[in-house]
Amino acid sequence: LLVTERFQIFKRYRLRGAQHCIFYSLPEHGDFYHETINLLQPMGGGILTSGGASSAAWSENMCVVLYTRYDALNLSRVVGEERARRLV
Repeated sequence: LLVTERFQIFKRYRLRGAQHCIFYSLPEHGDFYHETINLLQPMGGGILTSGGASSAAWSENMCVVLYTRYDALNLSRVVGEERARRLV
């Protein structure tokens, strides 16, 4: 499933069942990144705890972000200015 930032901003569908997330470019709005990560669901298996899924169930989830030095402003919106300087 390919979803654009524009689609997510205007439609606000709750897309369920995602276990991996790949950002081809960082989103313009930092909140969109966090919303997308929160949509990830734990992989099957693992023992449930009182707080939800176990860490073993979450360990197989993956999020990859592809960015360049020109995305420094968007990167700082997601991870903060200090970390963005170290990453670029």
